[in-house]
Amino acid sequence: MSRPVQTPARIALAATAAVAAFAVGGTALIASTARQHSGEVIAAGLGDVTPLPDRPASVDGLNASLNEALALSLAESPAFYVGDDGEIISVERVRAYLERKGSPLVPYAEDFVVAGIDNDVDPRVVIAIAGAESTFGKRQLGHNAWGWGASTTAAMKRWPDWSTSIHEYTAALGERYDTDNVDEAFARRYVPPNWRWWLRTVRAVMAEV
Repeated sequence: MSRPVQTPARIALAATAAVAAFAVGGTALIASTARQHSGEVIAAGLGDVTPLPDRPASVDGLNASLNEALALSLAESPAFYVGDDGEIISVERVRAYLERKGSPLVPYAEDFVVAGIDNDVDPRVVIAIAGAESTFGKRQLGHNAWGWGASTTAAMKRWPDWSTSIHEYTAALGERYDTDNVDEAFARRYVPPNWRWWLRTVRAVMAEV
């Protein structure tokens, strides 16, 4: 299973929380190491008398800026998948890999990631099977890059477009296979005749993505 889905927006939210926590913690630290007397603070161990500072006006401005950045992030930033191994599978990472392979699937990098998140399937598995079965979509029929649906070409599953095929295939794969374990049992079931070669190829691609 994947870890909870992380997005740039959630990272921005965490940063906002960290800034707020630091501000609160810093105030508490000053209070715990100082003595307040007659409207003044005497720093513990120093003996210097300094006025208690007012809340900086810039704090409100900083919070406003962080909130604005967070809103933009929520509206514009695509999600990414976090694998069991802690790897972050972002849209840009998928796109860059498919570009290196000269794949026609490059424009659908976000579909791989979103379909993976929706179905709890590591996008690397879907991409790797496409690599083994159709050289990343270069050799295919009916937008089927995974040899899915039948043992003969005539009966092979066909989809109307790449986006539909990526989402529907990922959902079907997640329902029928344990995609967290691409092992011998997985390979023997998916492609019995030449499972050894298939498993080596799929694992190699997953390590590359």
